[in-house]
Amino acid sequence: QHVAAGLLRLTDAANLISRARALTIAISDFVYRESKFFECFLKTCNYEYSEATHSVNVFIYSLCLVQRIGIRDIGWIQNFSTGALLLDLGKSSIDKSILNQHGPLNSSQWKMMKMHSVWSWETLKKHAIIDEVVLNIARSHHEKLNGSGYPDGLNKNQIPQYVRIVTICDIFDALTTKRAYGDAVDSFPALKMMHEKMTGEIDSELFKVFVQMMSSVK
Repeated sequence: QHVAAGLLRLTDAANLISRARALTIAISDFVYRESKFFECFLKTCNYEYSEATHSVNVFIYSLCLVQRIGIRDIGWIQNFSTGALLLDLGKSSIDKSILNQHGPLNSSQWKMMKMHSVWSWETLKKHAIIDEVVLNIARSHHEKLNGSGYPDGLNKNQIPQYVRIVTICDIFDALTTKRAYGDAVDSFPALKMMHEKMTGEIDSELFKVFVQMMSSVK
């Protein structure tokens, strides 16, 4: 989390991507070697929200879900992991008073908040990232299968599976993390809420695998 916090402050630094890549390579290798990793992660996961803890949590959930569905292409996994870790770089351009506001955002604040995915995408491109997996995760992780998401209003056929993975993990961590505007929801109620209220928005098959992954931890 300390490393991730540093990365989020390095949006203009030349070594941003190389440092992120080194972190994701080390952790993805560890996740794929250690069968008890996910169980240990859940026991130590930080549920007090910050941009850094959220980025780390989404990255780990996403990586473990990719492992769960059987993807073994190491090069692809490293690109995917980099995108999942850096998906919220654009939040560095948003005033902290908005990010940490107690209570609902007004329309202008919400409009600015919704721009963070575009700003993440632009920051990565500025650092010469051309890999579409990394860029698509940054820009499209708030898109919904029914076209109600942002920033581009993509629908089901336009959203790659790997982006759908990150979307599920991003939503789950947002629900289960204590924010300035609300307390954390426990895992089971959060999964129940996602099942009941997000039908048609998130990938149902991937969500089933995510639930199975969460249920497998003793």
